[in-house]
Amino acid sequence: MAGADKSKLGYRILLGVVVLVLGGSMLLYLVPQSPVSGEISTDTVAKIGDESVSVQDVRQQLNQIEQRNPNMKPLEALYAQQILKQLVFQKEIEYEAKRLGIAVSDQERADRIRQYVPTAFNNGVFVGRDRYSAEVQARFQMTVPVFEELVGTSRSARRKVSQAGDRRD
Repeated sequence: MAGADKSKLGYRILLGVVVLVLGGSMLLYLVPQSPVSGEISTDTVAKIGDESVSVQDVRQQLNQIEQRNPNMKPLEALYAQQILKQLVFQKEIEYEAKRLGIAVSDQERADRIRQYVPTAFNNGVFVGRDRYSAEVQARFQMTVPVFEELVGTSRSARRKVSQAGDRRD
């Protein structure tokens, strides 16, 4: 009888060790940990070179669309997919432009701004930073630095990257 009790005790100890190891491994695996430097954080949906697209970037653009069109809730998932594709494509263009050493000149950026915000110029003369800022905010619902960054990486950069790719072929 004493041998059977020792066998049951050994079995219980072994079972306890197995459950402890299993529970500990589940705890380590299932509890989220903060990203170590160099890793992609949990809110990053895409990483292009050293740039990333986050959930917050997509959400910010969704909010801008929602302000202009409050009835878009049923199509939010579709809009989110399109915005994500657009942001990834934009980051890819920026990455390729940097890799090829291509930059949009200030003159090209100014020409694009004239096309998007013609009221910022009166007979070719700049109307002033305050009025320009108000126009950008009213038309595009974004700050001047964000607007100018988007203008700088828009069609001119795409065209230059495309031309550089054609030359390489």
